[in-house]
Amino acid sequence: MSYAWIDSIGLDSRLTRIRLHVPSFSCFHAQVEAALLGLPAAMGQLASLYFYGQGGLEQDPLKAFAWAQKAASSGDGPGMFRLAYCYHVGMGTPNGSNFASALRW
Repeated sequence: MSYAWIDSIGLDSRLTRIRLHVPSFSCFHAQVEAALLGLPAAMGQLASLYFYGQGGLEQDPLKAFAWAQKAASSGDGPGMFRLAYCYHVGMGTPNGSNFASALRW
């Protein structure tokens, strides 16, 4: 039986630690599970994996944008940066490049 520990710091600066039972999953599966549980840092990391096409994933701008939105809305700093970059270059955004939205994040 193996476990993965996922740490996240929320908007209130409190540390959240979740222990996930990871029977035969890879680190990627633990990351996805943590993101689905609502951990902001995991959401931002998942956005990055889709953004760059890493971790065995195909590069997917739409999924990268969606996870960056979730991470940014949950207070993840790197997620905010990724979301601003997506808006700036129009990657995965519904209406292309939007500099005003990029500045907001």
